[in-house]
Amino acid sequence: MSPLVPLTLFGFIPLVLYLFNRVPTQRAVIVSFVAGYLFLPQPGLAGKFALVSGIPPIEKMSVICYAVLLATILFDSKRLSSFQPGWIDLPMLFWCLSPLAAQMSNDLSPISPTTGQIITWGVPYFLGRIYLNDLAGMRQLAIAIFAGGMVYIPLCLLEMRISPTLHLRVYGYHARLDFAQTMRYGGYRPTVLLEHGLWVGMWMMA
Repeated sequence: MSPLVPLTLFGFIPLVLYLFNRVPTQRAVIVSFVAGYLFLPQPGLAGKFALVSGIPPIEKMSVICYAVLLATILFDSKRLSSFQPGWIDLPMLFWCLSPLAAQMSNDLSPISPTTGQIITWGVPYFLGRIYLNDLAGMRQLAIAIFAGGMVYIPLCLLEMRISPTLHLRVYGYHARLDFAQTMRYGGYRPTVLLEHGLWVGMWMMA
């Protein structure tokens, strides 16, 4: 594992705080999620750091959520009170609490899986509800997704030539153990800094 892994993960938090202090908060949220998703190291076998028992480890998705939520509390706390829960939020609520039943029915602790579900799915959903609830926010999100795809194009072309090893070269380990899944039809399927070529394909299609 490269020293860049903990450096980028833990360094992402002050970077997001700086971003919130410099640009409009709606744009800061979008840039934080898009940049974090595309460029932070994948959890894999090395890209996660457990700090407190029962709390999801620090890894790609959790550090994005922690950073943006902390920045929202510090720089845009009024936005939190703008959330108006409704029936449309029930599916996400049930999804976040679903590990409770599974864990308890198997006599296992539900704390860590449920907390992990909330961090991975509930927090991004909540932030989306309070920041991307108008056409302006959706437009900025679309632009950011497009810009991220444009940045990924030369990286995809590079990996089609040299093989999907950028994650290994940058962070010191493969994002996915099964390297065979990167080979298709006599060539390579780019993964860049994501876990799988399918994730790259879905992003580029968006």
